[in-house]
Amino acid sequence: MKGALLLLALAGVAGCGGQTGYVPKVVAHSELTMRYDDGLEIWTGRRMLARAPGFEGLAHHVRCVPRAREHAEQAESDGATAIGTGWAGGVLGVLGLGGLAGLAFLEEDEVKAYAILGSGVAVGLIGVVLAGFSRNLKNSANGHAVDALNYYNDAVGSLGGSCDHRQRRRSKPPPPALVPRKPAEVPAPPPAEPPVEPPVEEPNQTEPAQPPEPQ
Repeated sequence: MKGALLLLALAGVAGCGGQTGYVPKVVAHSELTMRYDDGLEIWTGRRMLARAPGFEGLAHHVRCVPRAREHAEQAESDGATAIGTGWAGGVLGVLGLGGLAGLAFLEEDEVKAYAILGSGVAVGLIGVVLAGFSRNLKNSANGHAVDALNYYNDAVGSLGGSCDHRQRRRSKPPPPALVPRKPAEVPAPPPAEPPVEPPVEEPNQTEPAQPPEPQ
């Protein structure tokens, strides 16, 4: 039963080293995409821009987006450190195997034999620790690289622009500038005509009554 479980576990680990060649059909001109071929790859168009674990060139490509640049620089730093510690761990692991030479002195001098074996084991353990540290740094570099890709695409890449040729975000056009309108001209009222005074009627002048003529 344990053997079967071990085989299943090994098969699962081996399956993690596959690859994916899927290429999105609809992407903007400079939008970044990811692929995996025994390591994370970041592509722009039909050109591979950066590859794990070092991601060299990613920070320069996304330099115009501050948050993307920060994550890309951290990805490059973690990747470079991961490469160094990985090589160191591998070298120490190989040197640790040299401790097996102590078995040759086991019959002649047990103290010397165990000293060589102990040194080899210690060196091998240091190599294992460095290898684990390198693996953690690679995972960190991958995470920062993905964050840099997302921040860059959101700000520039998915809009068809790049850090060399920025393109304005496709959003609602800015409202037109408000031009103050001139107040409508109210025509001046015509000059008021002087009131027409009614004509003054002269009083009727009646002739004085004459006395009647005598008959």
